[in-house]
Amino acid sequence: MRNFKEMQQQLNLELDHFSTIIQHVLPTYISLIEKPSLTQLEIIELGEIEYYLLELNDKLNCIREVIAKELFGATFENYYQQKNELLNQEGENQYQLVKLKSAFEKEIKEGGIIIWN
Repeated sequence: MRNFKEMQQQLNLELDHFSTIIQHVLPTYISLIEKPSLTQLEIIELGEIEYYLLELNDKLNCIREVIAKELFGATFENYYQQKNELLNQEGENQYQLVKLKSAFEKEIKEGGIIIWN
């Protein structure tokens, strides 16, 4: 498996490429929307672009959901794993459990952890 830096670099390149392409598509879409009357070919082009943008939006939302769920799930998994370990111990570890719970609640209240419904 490639290391994170390589994957990060590849993702950044692909996102930059995506951004460049979409910056060419959107002005065409906007100019067609703003046009007072369209030819039959322009209507077809507008429909194709609009349909594609709706598909693209759906795909981007799916990617966002996967990332959010993975981040949120990993956070909760880590929290409960640490909590269970601390519950099975006594003394100083009980204090650490209270600290863990307080830190987790603080992150939720301050928006460091977002709860998606």
